[in-house]
Amino acid sequence: MIFKSSFGIIKIKKSRLIRIVKGDVSIKKVKKIKEKKGRKLESWYHMLLFGYPFVSLGDGDSIKKSMALSIDFLRFYWRLGKSSKLIAGVGISGSAFVSEIQSDRQLNLYLYGAGIQYYFKKIGVGWFARGDIGISSGSITENFKTLSSSGAGFGFLAGFGYAFRISWETSFVLQLAYQYYGISPEFHTIGLNAGWLW
Repeated sequence: MIFKSSFGIIKIKKSRLIRIVKGDVSIKKVKKIKEKKGRKLESWYHMLLFGYPFVSLGDGDSIKKSMALSIDFLRFYWRLGKSSKLIAGVGISGSAFVSEIQSDRQLNLYLYGAGIQYYFKKIGVGWFARGDIGISSGSITENFKTLSSSGAGFGFLAGFGYAFRISWETSFVLQLAYQYYGISPEFHTIGLNAGWLW
């Protein structure tokens, strides 16, 4: 744009604003407003899941239980570089089973691991695959007192799920996962969990 003034011909660019105040010319940059295609992704995330686990021993025998719970907690993820699909982190997952024969006796299984989640569309949206690897352990308690504990063993988790975006920072997550506890005796669980990623 061009206009005439006592200063002569002045050219105004779209990105600049010319103001004339008492004979002085000052130039102020005007921020260009760009249409945002999407907000910036978070740099870190927290996940909390609860669900129901199906459990079996290494020889294929099932455990008689009156109540069971699987949980994934204290799990923190960080976005890898500028990736909009991959996050990596650490946390604790496990299961608890109350004996059908002795209601005050409980089996607890733990997996302390590091893992990744890959979202096929974008972090917190749609289908994702997950894998964890770490150290597993187990214990039997009665009236909240530990009767016996296993040694540490190898453990891993492999699963997939779907994330429903609720808000920009929060997603509702459904997950189906297999977990292996390499302790003595070995345990295998398949858990259907639901929770949040935020």
